[in-house]
Amino acid sequence: MTSITDQPAPTPRPDLIPVWDHVVMDFRLRFEDALDGVDDDNKDVAWQVLNDMRERDELGRARYGTPLTTNNGRDPLVDAYQEMLDGVAYLKAAWLEGQPVRYLYYKQIDGLIVLRRFILAREGSK
Repeated sequence: MTSITDQPAPTPRPDLIPVWDHVVMDFRLRFEDALDGVDDDNKDVAWQVLNDMRERDELGRARYGTPLTTNNGRDPLVDAYQEMLDGVAYLKAAWLEGQPVRYLYYKQIDGLIVLRRFILAREGSK
């Protein structure tokens, strides 16, 4: 079984477009109506999420000294898996504190299983 271990610091890649720029563009395209002023119950939340994305990008740049890019010496699937592991623990804590996040908690666990299976298959493991 493949071990999921800590990864090295990211290697700066100023020649590449930062991943957060791609994510923000995808988000804007998917939620264009909500972001462009169409009367939508999710408009305010969509704007908040977009601002949160920009803040996470700024935090990552400050923390690592470089924006998140592809081919930076790290495995993005392992990074995602480790972040999702933390996320499932946070969701369980919120649920135990009375927040109605049971559905999200179990969806996060489902996502972990799918992602771990994908990592194993990619590496030729069973």
